[in-house]
Amino acid sequence: MHPGLFDGQRPYPLCGWVFTMTICRNVVVLAGVLLASWIASAHRSAGEELNWLTDLDEAKQVAQAEGKSIFVDFTGSDWCVWCIRLDREVLATEEFAAAADKWVFVKLDFPNDRSNQPAEERARNEELSKEYSVSGFPTVLLLDDQGRPFASTGYREGGPEPYLQHLEEMLVVRATRDAMFEKAEAATGLERARLLDEAIGSIDTSVVNQFYREVVEEIGTLDADDEAGLRSKYFAAEDKERQAELLARVDLAARGLAAPQALVTVEEVLAEKRLPADVRHEIIQRKIAILRKAGLENDMVLAYDELLAIEGLAPFVYEQDFVAKAYALVAIGREEDAIETLTNRIASTLENRSLLQTRAELFARTDRYEDALKDLAVVASHAQREPDVLVEVAVAQADCLLSLEREDEALAALDQVLARKDLDEELRGDTLIEKAMILRELDRSDEAVTAEDEAVRITTDARRRAQLLQIIETLRK
Repeated sequence: MHPGLFDGQRPYPLCGWVFTMTICRNVVVLAGVLLASWIASAHRSAGEELNWLTDLDEAKQVAQAEGKSIFVDFTGSDWCVWCIRLDREVLATEEFAAAADKWVFVKLDFPNDRSNQPAEERARNEELSKEYSVSGFPTVLLLDDQGRPFASTGYREGGPEPYLQHLEEMLVVRATRDAMFEKAEAATGLERARLLDEAIGSIDTSVVNQFYREVVEEIGTLDADDEAGLRSKYFAAEDKERQAELLARVDLAARGLAAPQALVTVEEVLAEKRLPADVRHEIIQRKIAILRKAGLENDMVLAYDELLAIEGLAPFVYEQDFVAKAYALVAIGREEDAIETLTNRIASTLENRSLLQTRAELFARTDRYEDALKDLAVVASHAQREPDVLVEVAVAQADCLLSLEREDEALAALDQVLARKDLDEELRGDTLIEKAMILRELDRSDEAVTAEDEAVRITTDARRRAQLLQIIETLRK
């Protein structure tokens, strides 16, 4: 197809010899005569050199019998300039006919003058143009003997020699496809999926989706878990739409149904095949929300076990889920089980920081302050470049040390953080307020006032300063 002739995807038909040009009538007449002569010449020579069939079913039979590919020319023989040029410059030449023995040729014509075209042929051509999504002329489709396209082309400049070379390149696409299909016959599982993908990989996506759907479906089934990335390659949009529908169904059930009925819906959705890990995780989180709202706290713990059994998530997601499970255990009075859960996970993940922080908190809740301090020391050693984490740890350490009546060490923990030069004003102010609260507990009011005044002095944000003054006023009362 020649881009200069199309408005969007439809050609400008040169109906009769009426040209929309503001030139004198004699030139128009002369041009019409010349074009008519050109068309007649093209028709005579094209028909004499190649054996053009007009029935694609017949062409398939010939291709099967002779082991050839099919060359289908969708053309407008008496009005489409680029169709006529393709005939005249390539298809009607002796050079092309002499070297075109690898093809069965089919011409599906859409002329303006249909007086010599049987109605049955016209109807069949129209049906085939819709089946193969032809939207402009000339369109040349290259098919196998089953009628499946493996390439497409149209008008190309240069004459028969480069056009023949171009067709040879297209035959390589088919040869590669067929070789991979043959290899796939002896393969199974992901290896078969990869070979099938390679077979259709050089074919236009729209053609693949229409004419190789069985192959695509098989690839999706063989790589259902997307281990090779092929499921997402072919079904990303379709699967995403389906997943959105499932999430919407769960949300609707959670809002509109009682907990038992909503949970039935959740389980039905979780039974859906091909749920990616992140979507499964999201659905189970919705299940936990339903259980929490219904006060089913024991079932919540079991649901967290479902989350933790999902494979393929990022490491930090598992750590968040372990922390959430620990708090779910605490909510039903199982602090020791929460600590054990975190301890087992820490041992298997080289002392993950977030888990250690959570375990330290639980140790403190159960008056195991020394154990809490050990965990907090490890967290601090891993967070030397994260001032915000260090402030959290220092405050937690101070609380534990105060519970152990080690007041000077508690203040020293905060002073150690305050000595850092990388604390921003907000973190420094928060730490000074924490120190002031401890000093007031120890009846060291003068030192507390000094810390409070320093917190206000270093705070430049007006809103933040107002908040600090309100806190200080409450402390002083």
